[in-house]
Amino acid sequence: MPIPMRLVAAIAVIVVAGAAAFSLFKPSSGAGGLSTPSPTVTPSAPAPSPSPQPTPFLIGSATWTSYTSTRYGFSISHPADWTVTPATRAWGFPADATVYGPRNAGTENFVAANNDIAASAWSVAVQPGTTADAWIQAYCLKAESGDPCSALANQTVAATMDGHAGSLVSFKEDTQAFFLVQDRIYVVAIWRPADYIPGGVPRLLEAYLATMHLLPGGPAPSASPRPS
Repeated sequence: MPIPMRLVAAIAVIVVAGAAAFSLFKPSSGAGGLSTPSPTVTPSAPAPSPSPQPTPFLIGSATWTSYTSTRYGFSISHPADWTVTPATRAWGFPADATVYGPRNAGTENFVAANNDIAASAWSVAVQPGTTADAWIQAYCLKAESGDPCSALANQTVAATMDGHAGSLVSFKEDTQAFFLVQDRIYVVAIWRPADYIPGGVPRLLEAYLATMHLLPGGPAPSASPRPS
């Protein structure tokens, strides 16, 4: 074969080989070719449903109903839809300290419409010279068996009732406020721990205290128990 013909043949071989190589590596877009696999789409898991939140407790007392306890010498307001169970006898220490509020016939009781939370209020005479701290300590030892009564200072904040200073104590199972006025202890209790409702049980208790007023002349004479 003459040299020019050999050169032409060699060029033709190179062109064919190059075209074949290009077809192997170029992505195919025509019918019958190897289609480029689509990326696998993993379906996303559905977002978890939010946990139901407790209904905020309405603490504003503007629409509350007033209740007067002549037995214990005070008036106090409660949510309008709460059930009132008046005391039928005087509260006495130490026996009544171990009886849960709504079941205690010696306390003025207020129970929520759903029966899930309750408040109680009462008062009791104490020996002249008794300090509020000493009485609360003795009460804790009887009423709050699961509480470290030696460390009450860590669970206590200042409270006010009708201009009188007192103590609001967050016990393990309930929240109570105590006021010593003229040799008499006044107590208001919410029978749930401090974190039981949104906003905190102490706020609810403070709302009760804001509506509480001592009656002129104090408790009815027949209702005064012997000093403890």
